[in-house]
Amino acid sequence: GGSRFAADVRMKLAETYYRRQDFANAQTQFETLAEQNPADAAGEKALFFAGECAMSTMGPHALDHAIELFDRVVQMKGYLRWSARNEQAVIERRLNKPQDALLLYEEVLKGEAKPNEKREALCGKGDIYFEMGSEDAKKLDRAIESYDQLVTESSQPGHWHNQALFKKGLCLEKKEERDAALTT
Repeated sequence: GGSRFAADVRMKLAETYYRRQDFANAQTQFETLAEQNPADAAGEKALFFAGECAMSTMGPHALDHAIELFDRVVQMKGYLRWSARNEQAVIERRLNKPQDALLLYEEVLKGEAKPNEKREALCGKGDIYFEMGSEDAKKLDRAIESYDQLVTESSQPGHWHNQALFKKGLCLEKKEERDAALTT
């Protein structure tokens, strides 16, 4: 009835704000929508996009709030569950908590995530190990493992395949420089 129509209108309004990069207003609309449709796919989508908005606003508690919103998406165990986990990992990396991000990526990799969600997690995991590789050369090997797995799982050339090969190259370059530096 009328509530379905109202929800559709609110979703259109929220999406319009989002496209205009007015994330504060978009977030308000998405969160209201999620409260009004707590248990269905529209509510899940609204929560997810509210989290995306919170990630894009620069408020002091925006990232913490985004993590909470994505966590609520995960609890719904719906279609966007694993995408929400990947987004939480991105936030943890921004908050300089790579270990927390790794745990989230592992959860995605062990879960029932879709291939693309797993590829995103593998790439993120590789990136974290690559960043840690400056202090610990063994981490570069872990990064290479992740990128190799990504190459294998995205056998047809495309975005993930190319990313993995490029980033593996960066790891090898970093390792070679270290060896060269030791011999000099």
